[in-house]
Amino acid sequence: MKVPISWLDEWVPCADVSVERLAELFIERGFPVESVTRTGHAYEGIVVGRVIEVRKHPQADRLVLARVDVGDGTERHIVCGAPNLVPEMRVPVALPGTVMPSGLEIKKSKIRGEVSEGMLCSGRELELTEDHSGILALAADAPLGQPLAQTLGVRADAVIELEVHYNRPDVMSVAGVARELSAALGRPLRDQAQVRLAQAQKTAAQGIVPIKLEDPEGCPRYVGAVLRGVTIAASPQWLQIRLEQAGVRPLHNVVDVTNYVLLELGQPLHAFDLTKLHGPEIRVRRATAGEKITTLDGRDRTLAPDHLVIADRDRAVAIAGVMGGQDTEVTEQTRDILLESAYFDPYRVQVAANRFVLKSEASRRFGRGVDPNLAPVAAARAIELLQELAGARLEEPVGEASARPFAPLTLKLEPARVNALLGDKLSEKEMEKHLSALGFGVRHNGAFHVTVPTYRRDVTEPTDLIEEIGRAHGYENLPDVPIGGAAQGAIREPALVFARQVREILVGLGFTEALTPTL
Repeated sequence: MKVPISWLDEWVPCADVSVERLAELFIERGFPVESVTRTGHAYEGIVVGRVIEVRKHPQADRLVLARVDVGDGTERHIVCGAPNLVPEMRVPVALPGTVMPSGLEIKKSKIRGEVSEGMLCSGRELELTEDHSGILALAADAPLGQPLAQTLGVRADAVIELEVHYNRPDVMSVAGVARELSAALGRPLRDQAQVRLAQAQKTAAQGIVPIKLEDPEGCPRYVGAVLRGVTIAASPQWLQIRLEQAGVRPLHNVVDVTNYVLLELGQPLHAFDLTKLHGPEIRVRRATAGEKITTLDGRDRTLAPDHLVIADRDRAVAIAGVMGGQDTEVTEQTRDILLESAYFDPYRVQVAANRFVLKSEASRRFGRGVDPNLAPVAAARAIELLQELAGARLEEPVGEASARPFAPLTLKLEPARVNALLGDKLSEKEMEKHLSALGFGVRHNGAFHVTVPTYRRDVTEPTDLIEEIGRAHGYENLPDVPIGGAAQGAIREPALVFARQVREILVGLGFTEALTPTL
């Protein structure tokens, strides 16, 4: 999971904490840091320009000559090799004297006999993204001559890449990472973040498009929202940059919004072109033997009865939780969409993803287990962004089909058992503080009655709660205790060292479940 610090700071205040310290906190909490990448610069000398004319270079087939207005009353002649350059395009222009993030100094020069008075920049040259396929396209209304940093609203940033263990799918999102960081720093989530997590789209049993759960075990919850009047266009730069930083390639505003919400909240979404859905209606069912679908990657897939599909009245239009179908793809001509936000059985998603070797961002999350109560929350967030960025108009009521409720689990925890397993003397107040900081609800009546959030699918028994307390308290803070218990004349091996040795061996063998030593 790649998380830009600027995005994380929108959820929990952390901009004043060094990247090195943040990395240490994640490691202490059990999330190894794979890499730290610094992005963003002041971009001194780089301004917004408008392409006036593009013509072929007389001495080079792969180069073009561009006339560019940079807002100072003069025109710049710049040699460029990018294939996407067109008249009226707003682009970043590095003027002579600029030092690029790579250290390259831009000078007025001759390239194959033609004078070049600057350089037009790609996302990679600006160290904003990995895209080097063409010049970075800026917003059509970006003011000419404005400093690029001001236009983009960017600042020096860093991206932390975390290893997320298989049993913690909740941390495959900015929200999940923010919850962990909130507990580690002792700082609450920002008010805006808490509102976002609590805001769920209001739904009705009968929406605009009928939804039928013909396989309620495979899909016990499905939310479908109709949005009309969308305009398919490039997403604003801030959204494209954020997706690129997180390792996702931007396409257009509708798909980008679904990917943005997936990264932010951890809930995969899918958008269908409403006019291409027969009926229109949605049927979530098992595939029939030999049924075929052409997925978005252009490949024909032959389905089997153990595959879960989204179908309209007549045919399968998506492999549930894995990939959509080409027949209902959102294109530049799309004006009305059906937005899907659902909960799919992890096992069923894994079966299809493994069978077709389709490891999509959606299947990685659905296959591990998404919070079953997140669907209406993610739908509300996506609808908000689609209204803002694509001019969408929500048509109510929003439909929802649900086979059963998903109530949070409540576990009973004995404080004495906590200290017995951890070999410590934590007070009950400390135990409650650690659990509450991680999002668990705690009632104290002789024993702890702990409500487990539905996004913590890994916590199913009291021992899991004790592990969470030990993880939050810090295993390095636990005292050395004899293995086997003092009353049994025990081996005098420190419990912490023993636990770490066992953990390292198991992790080396591919196991990812953290262990708590027992007495």
